[in-house]
Amino acid sequence: MSKCTWVDCLEIGINPQFSKDGKEWACLCDEHHLKLEGDLASLDAKRILSSWVKAQGGAAKAARRV
Repeated sequence: MSKCTWVDCLEIGINPQFSKDGKEWACLCDEHHLKLEGDLASLDAKRILSSWVKAQGGAAKAARRV
């Protein structure tokens, strides 16, 4: 089991997040999985981008992924 990828989270990641091409880009604990899902459903671009970056471990880690 691995740690939740959300920035500064110490919980266990049990909810893998996959891109459209099937690659795992994050693995979140239940709390952060629900937060990401809620923000995606909000259709608020600022909330979506904030959660997306945090889910990857922060801005530096997200930038290295690209």
